[in-house]
Amino acid sequence: MSNKESILQTLEVLYPINSAESWDRVGLVIDSKNEIYTNILLTVDVTKNVIEEAKNIGANLVISHHPLWVEEATTHSKMISDEALKANIDIYVIHTNGDKAVDGVNDCLTRALGLKNVLNFTDTDLARIGNFETPIETMQVVELLSRALPNTQGAIQVSGPLDAKISRVGVCAGSGGSLIEHAHKEKVDAYITSDLKHHMVLENKGLGGPILISLPHWASEYLWLPELNKQLMKLLTQKNVELKIFTYKTSTDPWDFSLGSKI
Repeated sequence: MSNKESILQTLEVLYPINSAESWDRVGLVIDSKNEIYTNILLTVDVTKNVIEEAKNIGANLVISHHPLWVEEATTHSKMISDEALKANIDIYVIHTNGDKAVDGVNDCLTRALGLKNVLNFTDTDLARIGNFETPIETMQVVELLSRALPNTQGAIQVSGPLDAKISRVGVCAGSGGSLIEHAHKEKVDAYITSDLKHHMVLENKGLGGPILISLPHWASEYLWLPELNKQLMKLLTQKNVELKIFTYKTSTDPWDFSLGSKI
């Protein structure tokens, strides 16, 4: 068995492709027909700079959280796939199957907050619910997040009173606006996610919904990469597969500047 087969089997054990949402595009989305993987690069997004980094470190497998595309290729995703194929670099995606998995993207965010008794939302495994051991104020939650998240120009935003006491928390790393109604049903004190739309937040506030805390999308998901690195190293070592796994640490957040309140 080539190390490619061992690595792909390991990824499937950790994050089964069939657990992804039906619309999602996960697994080996770019296959350059490599039989041997040299090194691996982990990233939240695949960009031209990520492909350049892979070449520089001798990695011919990039594992990304975000797909290059879902339904059809865009001009940018086509450019990236062409760059990867030209450099003989495979791209493997772990997206909604990574959000759902135990020790996956959402679990890493709950751990950064120190939440206890963590469970899936009642009606979906795309989000988590947990509790602080003792209630803390909204601003303390923001301070926790500010310390835990990697630096980025994206802002942490709050809709709701900064001095409210928070115990029960809903968490969905990445774009979780579609799950606000689920957060209402779970009767959480706060719901933490990213990419919330204006009217959605306004309606939630008008209905007396939970406090909303919006995070920079990239930062909310980056916390998972070190955990993925550990998971892969452990299983590949057991299989006697020797290679290096690197993490792309440069922010791929597309925003270059923001101006707003500071803690």
